[in-house]
Amino acid sequence: IEWAKETIELANKLCPDVSVLIPIQARTLEQLEIFMEELLNHPFTGVSIPYRNMKPSQLVLFLTRIYQFGIPWVHILGTTCFSYLAIAAYFARHGLFDIVSVDSMTWKQSSKYSGFLSPHDLCSHQIDDETIIPETAQNDCNCPFCLNITFDKMKHSVYSDRNLFLCSHNAMVTEQVAEQLYKNSGSIDQLEHYTM
Repeated sequence: IEWAKETIELANKLCPDVSVLIPIQARTLEQLEIFMEELLNHPFTGVSIPYRNMKPSQLVLFLTRIYQFGIPWVHILGTTCFSYLAIAAYFARHGLFDIVSVDSMTWKQSSKYSGFLSPHDLCSHQIDDETIIPETAQNDCNCPFCLNITFDKMKHSVYSDRNLFLCSHNAMVTEQVAEQLYKNSGSIDQLEHYTM
């Protein structure tokens, strides 16, 4: 809390035009209450939430409480998990915050280990020299990088080419999934139907 206050004070003094996102250092709602109440008299732009060790239901509770505190910007750190993106999309679509943002290195880390992120749910599937690919498996991804690329062709590419392809594909499908989740989050029922 003291470091957060000091960060806010220094940012407001030295660079007042810069947006300041304070990382939430809380694992429970009780800790969130204490943390946020201590910062109420210190103006800052928003918060960042490390989702680690947090179930989707807890993320919803955290976001709801942060909204009740009147915080305009929420940034969810380090996730491209389908359920967390769905939650972020719902909160963004319904204007509960001015900005809802996320970041992650999953797209890059997966490609480093020959992981192909599914365009449907962002699950990673390893495709390398060792992978056994059933003949019936079809690449139904519609991203521009997957045009005319079969899983077998990916498998037999040299590592550097496969890594570059997978980096590009993974980044693109992460964006596409986030856009589809946003588009399909008009209501809880619509979002649930889409995610199923």
